[in-house]
Amino acid sequence: MSKKYCSSQSYFDFFFTPPPTPKTECNGIAVDNKKGPFVKNWLASQWIQALERISSSSRQNRAKSYVRGRHVLYFHIYPGEIKALVQGNKPNPYTIHVRVKQWTEEEWNTFFTTFPLHFLRIAECVSGIISPQLVDHYLSNGLSLIPDFLTDITLGCNCQDSELLCKHVLSVLYMVGIAFDTDPFAILILRGKYHYEVIEKLLQRFTESVQNAIDPEPQQELPNTHSLHNTKSFWEGKRSLKDPSFSIKDSPYYQGILQFGDYPLWQGKLQLDQLWTLFYQPLTSTASQELEALQNQITLYQQEKDFAAFFDELEAESS
Repeated sequence: MSKKYCSSQSYFDFFFTPPPTPKTECNGIAVDNKKGPFVKNWLASQWIQALERISSSSRQNRAKSYVRGRHVLYFHIYPGEIKALVQGNKPNPYTIHVRVKQWTEEEWNTFFTTFPLHFLRIAECVSGIISPQLVDHYLSNGLSLIPDFLTDITLGCNCQDSELLCKHVLSVLYMVGIAFDTDPFAILILRGKYHYEVIEKLLQRFTESVQNAIDPEPQQELPNTHSLHNTKSFWEGKRSLKDPSFSIKDSPYYQGILQFGDYPLWQGKLQLDQLWTLFYQPLTSTASQELEALQNQITLYQQEKDFAAFFDELEAESS
């Protein structure tokens, strides 16, 4: 056997396995579940599903092991971007930078103007809930709350992996999905606005809609007939008081109350708006009848006074 093939050096090189590099201890962000799906929220599940449609199962498994192994040291969601640090096999962590396409002012205007101003939807948003119905509503208006991973997102990592969607980036995107599980409105941060900005604008529009439903009639300015320079003519009897008149109109606040819609905790057989109508309309009708009767009495009384004054004038002329 030649030395070329049987040298101890070549034999050693072929069979020798170097000892494994000790793993760097990871004290990153801990997740609650150690197996099974990461998220339970509907919106977070949609994010994870969209993410896994563009990644291989092998990379998904590696990224999930990174998440459960606390390799994600830090991540933060900013308007239009995500920044993170992920601990790999090397001592220094990798830097992750994900950019997300923000909505334009026109798109945000569409979001606010087409928002269904129902009391239940407003309450959901104030509580940090984004329902499937709301997502479908905006899809029908040309707005997608969940970014498209192929067109709306730019990925970046300083590792040596030639694949754009490496396990480091993928692990961060899984962590973002877990963040959506507890705070669905964080997805709107990626689109450009924080939760408080969205709620403030929606509450402003809701208040305006209620006021428009109320639509009170503007107060007409009355002529200043009771100013000081008119008091003399009044006491000399040159200006008489007009007949008092009464009227009742439908309360402008009734339509504003109906604007709130059904009360979600209402336990009655009738819906709350039906109950309002059941009580309000008879009361309005009764009040109108009472005032009409009072107005008729005042009119008769004034007519009697006019007849008495007329006869007094005739007696004065005859005498």
